[in-house]
Amino acid sequence: MANSLYDLARSGQPITAPSRTVTVYSIAILNWTPGDHPELDLEISCGSGTYVRSIARDLGYALHTGATLAALERTASSGFILSDSHLLEQVTIATPLIHPEQVLQHHPKLTLTDAIAKRYCWGQKIALVDLPPLTEPLYRIHRESGEFLGMATMTPKFYDPKWSMNPNRGFNRSGECGETPK
Repeated sequence: MANSLYDLARSGQPITAPSRTVTVYSIAILNWTPGDHPELDLEISCGSGTYVRSIARDLGYALHTGATLAALERTASSGFILSDSHLLEQVTIATPLIHPEQVLQHHPKLTLTDAIAKRYCWGQKIALVDLPPLTEPLYRIHRESGEFLGMATMTPKFYDPKWSMNPNRGFNRSGECGETPK
């Protein structure tokens, strides 16, 4: 589908969402406001890929009234919760931030020997013959010591460093995650 259902809904175009199986863990009624234009506030806990606008539509159909989504607030996603977030205006140098690797937990981890980790940190491509069998396109890269170094992608013949992390300087794309080559 060229346009996402969200984009189509926001543009006012008619939508025919394809049927699919989704997981809904719970639906709780938070508030009911009766009247000429009644409103029902729900809290829905659901799996990824659930189109909440479709739940509103289906509820309206089941109640023979029609329904639409007036507002949507995502309070949790991918292990992160809204109450742990910060407004940009609130962020200072002292604000505790999430370690970048926590955001990348959904990618598999690849631990490199110290010699190969050094090459990775220098931004060198690593031949696949130097690595264990790899099946995913993107990996979190670690030293044998457990230190998070960055991310790398697989090409047909090489593993290509995409960005690395220097604990003293943050992220960079030049491979400065360890000692520099002599």
